[in-house]
Amino acid sequence: MLTGDFSLQRQQVIWKDTAHVPPAPATGSTPAVPVLELVFKSPCTVPIPFRSPGRLPGSLICGEGDRLLCLIPLYEGELRHFYPDYKDYHYLPVEDMAVHKSVGAYVAKEARVKATAKTCYTRTSGLFLPQPSLIWQPVFKKEYADKNSYVLYANELFLDAEAASLYLRQLLPC
Repeated sequence: MLTGDFSLQRQQVIWKDTAHVPPAPATGSTPAVPVLELVFKSPCTVPIPFRSPGRLPGSLICGEGDRLLCLIPLYEGELRHFYPDYKDYHYLPVEDMAVHKSVGAYVAKEARVKATAKTCYTRTSGLFLPQPSLIWQPVFKKEYADKNSYVLYANELFLDAEAASLYLRQLLPC
């Protein structure tokens, strides 16, 4: 396993064509997916260049010299942030979201129900970075019981060198 101090040199979102996705019927073109490209530098050098899948599905780790390139597919779409204290919330079925009871008190009784753990969420759209384990908050998921967690992607996530290094270590194959 790679050890040493890695510092993030560059990050950017790129759009990559996916060869394994069939072309869209309307256009006949292969769709592009958002991929986060992270370039790390290490005081150590890799004696032999390598390419290896990362721990996240679809991720790739490449090493050469003192550089490590990580490619991580981002999720583009809508995810849910589930609130842990669901007993303090009402679910609004028409809006498909939960609101705190202090706000729900102003909503007609017939337009709200008690929230459950599975219905106590708000929805957010955007680009999401998968997290092998919880590094950043708030956490987003597709469904309540989903094992995969995400964070809304922003360049600022990796400004914290410790968080960037922890994320890299979680991506590296065993």
